[in-house]
Amino acid sequence: MTGQATHLQDTRAHCGAGSVVLGGADNGVGTLSQSFTIARTATSATLTFFLEIVSRETATRPLDVLTVEVRNASTGTSTTLAAFSNLQRASGYSQRGGFDLLAFRGQTLRLLFRATTDERIPTSFRIDDVSVK
Repeated sequence: MTGQATHLQDTRAHCGAGSVVLGGADNGVGTLSQSFTIARTATSATLTFFLEIVSRETATRPLDVLTVEVRNASTGTSTTLAAFSNLQRASGYSQRGGFDLLAFRGQTLRLLFRATTDERIPTSFRIDDVSVK
């Protein structure tokens, strides 16, 4: 995947040697993206990934947010699949997704993870094992 990750993390990976961390800095914006095409003949196209949300934020409203979206490469049309925030912090990774992308058959898409953090107590969004099957 390409993009502007806050940093690559060599430890605390869900699987393998590393994961990507977005967020983790005050007033931060980080993105991670990858283009891919879903074949016209595809019979399944389900997006899954593992996510760990690490935060010491004590607010009772979402201040730090990670959005997951797909964007059609030719038209620029964007669809938000999910949003996660500091309110969903948890110890350890959990599998997220099961997002059905079959409606995008025959299209070239850009998968985009975007994290934004407020001015204090940043949240880190650790992403690993992204897959479309």
